Parts: sequence; C-alpha cells; structure tokens
Amino acid sequence: MATILEAVGTYIDANSSLTVGTTLFGGLMPDAPDTAVCLYEYEGLGASYVMGSGGIIDMPRIMLFSRAAPGIASYAAARDQAQTLRALLDLTNTSLSGITVLRLSPLGGVNALGVDEKQRHRGSVSFQSDIIRGPVSTAPTLSPTTIR
Repeated sequence: MATILEAVGTYIDANSSLTVGTTLFGGLMPDAPDTAVCLYEYEGLGASYVMGSGGIIDMPRIMLFSRAAPGIASYAAARDQAQTLRALLDLTNTSLSGITVLRLSPLGGVNALGVDEKQRHRGSVSFQSDIIRGPVSTAPTLSPTTIR
C-alpha cells in the first residue's frame, strides 16, 4: 500500500501540471529544475483509537515546498503555486491510492521562506491528515474467571 506522501503526490500529479519525478518530488528537492514542488512527511499527532468501528485514525502531517525560477516574478510564482496546491489538497472523505482519507487540510496559509543560494523564492504549506489505518486487532475478552 502507498504511503500518504506517495498518495498525495499521485493525486497532485493527476490533478495539476506537475509530474512526479520531473517537477514533483517526495522527500528530497533536487537542485533542478528551478521550478519544482517537494513533499515531506513530518511528525503528526498521535493515533486516535475509534470505539465501535474498530479503526485507528492516524494523523500524519505533510509539508509542501514550492520553488520558482529566479527572477522578478519568482516570489509571486512560488507563492501562487503553493496557494493553488493548498486549495487542491483541502480534501474530505476520499480515497487516495487506496488510503481512506477522512480529512486533509491546510494548517494555515502559505509561508514565504525567502530565497535559496540561487535566488529562487520558496514557499511552504503544512497539512494535517486524518487517515484510517484499519481495524484494531481483537483483544481477548476477559471474564471474572480469567482474572484470578
């Protein structure tokens, strides 16, 4: 099964002009091309155990970095790309590459990160995801006779 990072990358690839491995990357932003997006996983919230349905809801977070080619319009281009993807990834009750996503939501607006050593502006957006991991394994039922 795909990870949430891979699933989000596949979703962006299918719904934008970005292409995985060419302009969209996961875990490592290469030096080229100048205009690119990279997704990173980072620590989310602890899992939530749901009574009744027997499921576990994991809450990993994803950070999206947008970078634009150097030039006078670099800041606006990086910010616009991040803002467009922020809107695209505001999802509720969907399936991404076999992962049940209850909610994928931005944690705030676009963060301007300044320029890198090649004068390419960068921006970021953080996302909180709530995904169903699957049913909790059934624990044995204890009766008064088993606790002696």
